Amino acid sequence: MLMTDTKEASADFWNEFQTEKDSILNTLTDLNNTIPALKLKSEFNNILSRINNLEKSVIAASIYLPPHDKETCSKQIKQLNEELNKRKVLLTPKSKFSFKSRNKIKKNTEVINNLANSSTELNKETKEIINVPKNAFLLSNKTNSYLIPPQDLHNTTKDVYLNDLESCIVDLVNIKFDIAILQMNRINNCVVFVNPIKSSMIIDNCNNCYFVLACHQFRMHDSKNIDVYLHCSSHPIIEDCSNIRFTNYELPINNIEELFNTSDIDINNNQYNLVEDFKWLKQQKSPNWDVMEKSERKPIIFLEDKTNIDLWKKTYLPK
Repeated sequence: MLMTDTKEASADFWNEFQTEKDSILNTLTDLNNTIPALKLKSEFNNILSRINNLEKSVIAASIYLPPHDKETCSKQIKQLNEELNKRKVLLTPKSKFSFKSRNKIKKNTEVINNLANSSTELNKETKEIINVPKNAFLLSNKTNSYLIPPQDLHNTTKDVYLNDLESCIVDLVNIKFDIAILQMNRINNCVVFVNPIKSSMIIDNCNNCYFVLACHQFRMHDSKNIDVYLHCSSHPIIEDCSNIRFTNYELPINNIEELFNTSDIDINNNQYNLVEDFKWLKQQKSPNWDVMEKSERKPIIFLEDKTNIDLWKKTYLPK
């Protein structure tokens, strides 16, 4: 492509990107609490799909976009996702039911029964407020525990939020509900394994973890020293990350193909190794991520002693 052609293509893309971004923002602004709940949910899903398509267009155009434009687009996409989340919090109706909390099953093992009933969650140490949509499944402020959702939460689809976990094992495989979006914030020294989910995986400020994930879109920000066993049907995206290792998704369960079908993920299309680093603007491969060597893989095996958190950490966390 000639220099003139590159400049013209970049200018055309920028105009198209800004037009679509403004259109998405206008659509979000027009949403209000007079819209029926089912239609509102459909609108949120459509907007998320448009944001994801916009992000894919940036990836496709990255061969000719100037570094500054690429970084600006990345920031604006992040802002769109944040605005979408805010509108969900504002407009999603409160739950008309709640579950009673359960007792611990065993020492260091908890069934977490927590439907978010307010729009914000306060991190007690940092005082930082995290927006959590009403009726999302929320798991937060736990240490040294094996965590699973309640078995009576079933036949539904929920967004799941994991916030402020330290040295925990999070089991989102042995569940009876579907996950739409999974978001993790400030997860440290944890092992997290998850069934295929229906939409996006968003990870922020996580360190020294082992993740087993399957999704349509994958984004990771401000994280380091993480092993990701991933199935992703689009290019994974990282930003402000370091020492992130990717390898193929693997779970020791019998109905894995059925779970992929339920989540509408093509089991034969895995782009886990086509990672885009939005903060690495050079033509050479980013040094912030790598594909794990086959000899270094440690596929998840469900330990018999689930409460032995130290053994989980010793076996699976990055060295």
